This record gives sequence, structure tokens and C-alpha cells, in this order.
Amino acid sequence: MRTRMRSLSLILPVCVLASCGVDTTPGRLPADAQADYEETPKLSCVAMNGRSYVISLENGPPATDTVVFASDRMEAVGGVGRGFAAAPYTCSEADSVSITAEMASDSSGVLRWSAAILGDEIHGTITTVNAGTAGQAITFAGHAIPGNSATLRTPQRQVERL
Repeated sequence: MRTRMRSLSLILPVCVLASCGVDTTPGRLPADAQADYEETPKLSCVAMNGRSYVISLENGPPATDTVVFASDRMEAVGGVGRGFAAAPYTCSEADSVSITAEMASDSSGVLRWSAAILGDEIHGTITTVNAGTAGQAITFAGHAIPGNSATLRTPQRQVERL
């Protein structure tokens, strides 16, 4: 009789919770708390236009820059002064958004960008190419700048030259 009473005392709270609409699945939060932990919406290639990121180089010379995605082009603001105009980028979607771009400068060579973007975080590699030879691969990481109103700083005539 004592064993039977103990098993009923364990079942009763579960029945009460279930009848109140509380999800009793192990590892699940109640529905009202679950909403607080929902994942952020997945970023898409279309949503990249108008976004900008502050990046920091992880190897190589210490530096920060701003990367802007607008008008289906990618621009590194710090590179504009060295002749790197905004360049078209390719984008693909999987678990994260993957971006590749190649920016050319008449005087400074080529920068090949490869980046993965997940939510507000960006990380990737910039490979420098000078006179046809691959140079240093520089890794970077950064985060989105709040607000989606980024515009390119490269004058239109430079963009068209590419």
C-alpha cells in the first residue's frame, strides 16, 4: 500500500501540469518562457544589402575596418583610400550566409574576401594578391552595426571602372 501511494504522489503533479497546458517534455521550457529563447531569424542573401559590420584583424597588423554591403556590392571603407573600390559579391545560404568578393586596386593589388555571417557575427579571411602571387591570408572577425541603412562610400565612377 505504501508503494502504491508513493507512485500516485509522483503521477499526480504530472497530471496537474499536463491539464494546465504546460509542456512536460523533458528539456522543453514552458511555452511562455520558450518565446524568450527562440533563435534570431536566419539571415538571407537578400537581407545583406544595407548591412554593415565592424571587423578586427586577428593576425597581421592590428587594424579595424567597416565592411558595407549595399547595391549588391561589398566595400571595405578603409580600402577606399588605397584604391579598392566596392566590388560585386557572391552569396550563398546554408547554416550561415557565405560571402566571397574580389576587390582590385591599380596600385595595391587584389584582396580576396571569404566570409561567413551568422546572425550579427561575421568572420573570414582576406587573402592579398600582388603581381599575380598569393600573399598573406589575414583572418578577421566582427559584428553588425545596428541599423540597416548602410551606403557605399565609393564614388560611382570608381565602381563602374571595375
